Amino acid sequence: MKICQWVQLEREWRYLMLAVQPIEGWLFWFWIENLKAESIAPVLQRWGQEGLGEVNPGERVFEELRRAIEGQVYDGLEEKVARVEEELHRLAAEPERVRRVTGWSWIQKAWAGSSRSFIISINGFNKHDWY
Repeated sequence: MKICQWVQLEREWRYLMLAVQPIEGWLFWFWIENLKAESIAPVLQRWGQEGLGEVNPGERVFEELRRAIEGQVYDGLEEKVARVEEELHRLAAEPERVRRVTGWSWIQKAWAGSSRSFIISINGFNKHDWY
């Protein structure tokens, strides 16, 4: 006997723009609804940055976030966003941890020759998956 059931698929996404300063160990972030230039540009202007850097310490922070939130079932996107926010605040309160996670020797070396004050990374997710 074949079992048929309804499946709810959601296409709702949220994107996290994350700025990381790996040497000092600080970070800040902003949530955007899509990856269109008109959504990203105002945040970049507010932060005083143009474009993305080649060195990506933000990816190390996203790995920490994944470790904290993956494997859990969320009722909706807002619940998952709230959980990510909770973990971001925890990280932001621990600059030494951010330095340990993002300040790898090759990042420090690349950073020494850079005029940037921080690097921006963007990562998107929905309630089910992290991308």
